[in-house]
Amino acid sequence: NFFRARFSKTRLSLAKRSILQSDPKMWRAWCEEHPYAGYKGDAARLEQAIAIYLELKENFRSVGAYSEASWAYVQERRMRRDQHHPLFTSQCFKSDYPQSWLGRFDFYLYHGIIWISDQAVDFSTGYGESLFRTAMTLAINVFVIFPILYWISEGVIDSAQQISNDYVQLMLFSVGNILQGNSGLRSVSQLGSAI
Repeated sequence: NFFRARFSKTRLSLAKRSILQSDPKMWRAWCEEHPYAGYKGDAARLEQAIAIYLELKENFRSVGAYSEASWAYVQERRMRRDQHHPLFTSQCFKSDYPQSWLGRFDFYLYHGIIWISDQAVDFSTGYGESLFRTAMTLAINVFVIFPILYWISEGVIDSAQQISNDYVQLMLFSVGNILQGNSGLRSVSQLGSAI
């Protein structure tokens, strides 16, 4: 049991993944007596797992093992996200669980939004630890998503004062907006300006 353990001046880079596996069945079991988990668990174990990853992160960082610290940080964030999963949040946050149906709706809506937004952050940037994911998200937004949104909002006006829905013009407008540059293009509609 690594709960409240101190590893000062200890290299833990060997077999770091064997300390705690990110196994969905394990974290499901950590939430108390959920009917879908199939066995009894202890909600405190999820808190212990979060504390272990936090301690591992700090210890890895203190000995200069930054890639291992990054791994422990991502695992800690994923464990925190799992607390907000809609199927398990009522068990993980028992003290906050309301009695009224409107309160339950707000409870599940709040935790559902946290869970979905955390999933999006993990998918798009790897919690800021994956340069590749961050670069791909930026590229997809600049070269695909925003040109489509500008096309939907009636296009852009080019330097010849003509309305253009040409992909290259829309992409240049998107790049110009991201870089705060002047591409000589402007949006046709207020919606395009707001985007």
